[in-house]
Amino acid sequence: MYKSADALVVSILLLTPALVVGQTVTSPGAGANAVAAAKDFATTAFQDPWDMNQRTDLGWFLNGTDQPAPSLSNVLFSNGVFSATSTSYDPILFVVETGYGGTAPIGKIGTNFPVSADTYKLYAMRMRVNTPSAMQFFWTTNTIHDLPGSGAGTDPNQTLTSAGWRIYMVDLSTLTYLNGGAQWTGTKRSLRLDPSSVSNESIAIDWIRLVQPDRAHQRTIIWTGGQTVDIYLDNDKTPTSDPALTLGLLAQGVTSPYTFNAGALAPGDYHVAMRPTGGTGNFAYSPGFYRVNEAPTITLTSPSEEGSSDDFATTILGNPWDMTSMSDIDRTSNITSPQISTVAAHTLNDEPLGNITVFSGVSQPAPAGRLDGDPIVYFMAPEVRGYSNRIDPNRYRILTTEMGIPNLPRNFNLGSHARAIWQVAGETFENVSQDLVLNHRAGVNNLFRFTVDLKTLELETGGSVSTTGWNAGSSANPGISGLRIDPLEFPGATPFYFKRVKLAALERVGPTAYTIGWNTNKTSGTVNLSYDSDQDPSAGLIPIDTVAVTGTTGSYAWTVPVGLPAGTQLYIYAQISDGINTAATYSRWPIIVDFNAPVTARLTANRTTLNFGVTNLTRKTPPQTVRVTATGAPAGQPCWTVRSDVGVVLVDGAASTATKCGSGTFTVSLLDTNYVATGEGFATLTITSAGAVNTPQFVRAAFRISNSSTRPAGFIDTPVNNSTRSGSVGFTGWAVDDIGVSRVTLCRLAATGETAPGDPRCGGLAEFYVGDAVSLDDSRADVEAAFPTMATNYRGGWGFLVLTNMLPSQGNGTFFFNVRAFDVEGGFTLLGTNPSLPATIPSLTLNVNNASAFAPFGAIDTPEQGQVISGTAFVNFGWVLATPGKSIPGSSSITVYIDGVSIGNPSYGAPRSDIERLFPCPTYQNSCAPGPSGFKYIDTTTLANGVHTIEWGVRDSAGVPNGIGSRYFTVFNTGAALTAGGMAGLNPGKDFG
Repeated sequence: MYKSADALVVSILLLTPALVVGQTVTSPGAGANAVAAAKDFATTAFQDPWDMNQRTDLGWFLNGTDQPAPSLSNVLFSNGVFSATSTSYDPILFVVETGYGGTAPIGKIGTNFPVSADTYKLYAMRMRVNTPSAMQFFWTTNTIHDLPGSGAGTDPNQTLTSAGWRIYMVDLSTLTYLNGGAQWTGTKRSLRLDPSSVSNESIAIDWIRLVQPDRAHQRTIIWTGGQTVDIYLDNDKTPTSDPALTLGLLAQGVTSPYTFNAGALAPGDYHVAMRPTGGTGNFAYSPGFYRVNEAPTITLTSPSEEGSSDDFATTILGNPWDMTSMSDIDRTSNITSPQISTVAAHTLNDEPLGNITVFSGVSQPAPAGRLDGDPIVYFMAPEVRGYSNRIDPNRYRILTTEMGIPNLPRNFNLGSHARAIWQVAGETFENVSQDLVLNHRAGVNNLFRFTVDLKTLELETGGSVSTTGWNAGSSANPGISGLRIDPLEFPGATPFYFKRVKLAALERVGPTAYTIGWNTNKTSGTVNLSYDSDQDPSAGLIPIDTVAVTGTTGSYAWTVPVGLPAGTQLYIYAQISDGINTAATYSRWPIIVDFNAPVTARLTANRTTLNFGVTNLTRKTPPQTVRVTATGAPAGQPCWTVRSDVGVVLVDGAASTATKCGSGTFTVSLLDTNYVATGEGFATLTITSAGAVNTPQFVRAAFRISNSSTRPAGFIDTPVNNSTRSGSVGFTGWAVDDIGVSRVTLCRLAATGETAPGDPRCGGLAEFYVGDAVSLDDSRADVEAAFPTMATNYRGGWGFLVLTNMLPSQGNGTFFFNVRAFDVEGGFTLLGTNPSLPATIPSLTLNVNNASAFAPFGAIDTPEQGQVISGTAFVNFGWVLATPGKSIPGSSSITVYIDGVSIGNPSYGAPRSDIERLFPCPTYQNSCAPGPSGFKYIDTTTLANGVHTIEWGVRDSAGVPNGIGSRYFTVFNTGAALTAGGMAGLNPGKDFG
């Protein structure tokens, strides 16, 4: 129906109080004369009429610098009216937007939605211009590159315009197409309107319809009086009641009767008014009016155009590509400032989305000699997560991407296109898709979404080195090992962002009812649901049911017929009727019949890469353990198999294959043999399970054989050399070796009055052995990255917590320490505190002053440093004392923290004779009564398998706080269904307990 159009310059027809003499309108007769809406291309193809309610009703050439240029300024979509000002004599609008040759069919373009020119012939439009001129039409059979030549189009003399609002109805099949172009027949894949031939013209369009001409939609206006008249259509009988809704000229200089296609009008009420041709007096109105029905529309929300909720990154990687963390990205190239940030965004229709979290960056300028930039974002790089995972291309295929290029007009030829690029496992080269055209415009941060089927997405002709396509390939570990999206190709530095990337499987339907969902513009009527296998309703539809429409959203729970073969692909077909008009749509993708219960269990290995070394052809890295956590399954489920594909790499010490059930571990080791050759080899350990949703997974075991060996390398990070400390002091650092670090020892030089024995753990020197530091899995990602080929590099971080109160003189004085890293062969390296200087004895000097200490102190006894724990009632033991003159008030003054979160207070007050001997009463009040010891039960099944931190927070009777016994420990439960989750954040400088 007509909409208000504030700020439009409207030609108001002047009326006089005199009555019209000579014309009496007899048809349409009194009351509402119902007219069914004619079949309209946009409503049928898009389920979205060209009603100018949104920017995307017209092609995106309107918003960029692509040629042909729109030559329009002051573009506005407001209250259902498009308005703009021409900046040349040749303004243009794409009604059906053309695609580009060699690009993927995305969005509302003629490549995706070709027009049957033999069906849709009648072009209807309500438009206003100020200056009479002419409009032209252009169309193409394929893409814009098919235009017969510059200036080709319809003869403008056939489509003249007049000033003011007018309803134009043009039979495109009758127009002459100049310069030898193809007439309006067959299939057309673009339709362009040049609405005026005047520069600086104010143009307004209320609606456009491209309909099928049909006698059933024709209506005849009849009047008496004999003169030629000008006929107008109005939404009421008061032409000046609202200037924006005033009369629209329908026909000039016609005689009675006059027949036109009323069904081509936009929905609404239309009163007929007329006066003698060229007259300026009052109008004669019809006694009744035409009521044009609003055609129903329906879109399916389920099945979803994005495929199922089975998303590869979520299901297989355990981390959706939702751009909330840099861990969503494996690698980037030719990009500056890659980061997670927040942007204020709008939809393509300018609806505000508020601040959204995105991965953003700026493309680097194109190198000299190149006209296009090449920013690269790997969401799964072959050498990172693609190394241990594969995308099953037969399962995951529907790619949805939300991204933006802020505040820049679209220019396809300059770089407004992305590409999906992937690598098939075992291949050297990548597959490169056709261009994915992006829509964005100047002055606005538009979020653009596209969804494509990678299985059918065509590759770039001549530009894709690999032509395997979205297929598994033929390697021993098949599938897609790498997926990247190149977001643009502008030659200059250009900002961009990604909101999310989803790679989904098709939806499945089977043992439980499947909910079909839809949106419609009607609140009454019926929806007929059917299905077929080919998206061709003429080939035969199989009915599901008929549902009454009760609102603009609806759903139906469908129980799939049991007789349908498993694996059958079905398209859902929904047809809506309001009793006058009908509309229908198909699901974009098929759903797959599968009567098996959905698999929900997940297996997660804590290791994707293992390094082994062999020196002197005999000495080798000891066995390494991989922990596999099962989630989403009952106790002991699912069962899984791990297999090695190289004979010298063993699983559990004996065979190349082992079978486990539920959460469990397996060891990987090298065959106990003399190796006769040097070099490098690799084995792939494949974890598979029919009962897990995310297998196979791969662990690569690299083994490097040499005739010589190196000594360990390492460093002491804390404490700072020659610093003054008291209480608990964390010694931390790192150490790596080509074969493996067997231990890191902490020794102390003799203090005044002491005589130290020679100790092999201290390099055979006269030192007191203090203890072995703990090497903890995954505590130093920086070390692992810096030494990617070192054996057991994931255990590079080490730590030891020294309670200085237990040093001589209760920890008062200057003490000297040495830290040594030993390798598997028995050699060692003395570690230092200055990375630029060689280590010297002593490694570290520590000034200790506990006499002046005022904070409470103590230690955690269990879990031990780096201990692996499990169960529902693990006992966390520790002890705490206050400095002389103060006390520990009780349990309420002690809090146990796991991963920085309080889990409550321990029971406190049990005796500890060993602590009492070292710190006697009454100097230390809690030492003997009630006792310095405490404990807390921990239900480890509430924690994710992996590394966690524990610490006691303490306040003494004077309110002085301190942290006690901070350390890492590992949870690994092999029992019932566990909570999925990641490991706690790790700090390289964290004290170990």
